[in-house]
Amino acid sequence: MKIAIFLLFVGFLLGFLIDPLGRKTRYLLGEKIFKSPSRNSDNRNLTDNDRYVILKQFSEGNYSLIETWDMLKGMACNLAVSNIFLIFISLYKAFTNHSNYSEWVFFSFLAIIFSLSSLYQSHTFEKYSVLDMNAAIKMLNLEEKAEKLTVQ
Repeated sequence: MKIAIFLLFVGFLLGFLIDPLGRKTRYLLGEKIFKSPSRNSDNRNLTDNDRYVILKQFSEGNYSLIETWDMLKGMACNLAVSNIFLIFISLYKAFTNHSNYSEWVFFSFLAIIFSLSSLYQSHTFEKYSVLDMNAAIKMLNLEEKAEKLTVQ
């Protein structure tokens, strides 16, 4: 039980440490490969912060769903970063361990595929988040509800 709690703690710690690298990797590499839609793709005059505030205020269920997509996006980014580390480690092992050269090169090839797959999943979760956010704001007339509150 103590080991499980320790591993859980280490997992959370590593997740928090890798998260900034995951976000940077997604925006520097993932956005170049897989173009994500803008949150403002529905041509509304709302900032990202406005969108989240409106959803949280008027549609808690949709807000929770979008936060789940955003969390999954972050996890996929972190997985991509860990696979990139595996690429470097396996290439290092390939060049220093000449007896198993082909195995390490194959392992680095798999890590490249998994990195790209993770970045694609991150893109997919971002797309789901954007589409759900825009649909909720449109279908529930949330922008209009927020405007009525600010006018009063």
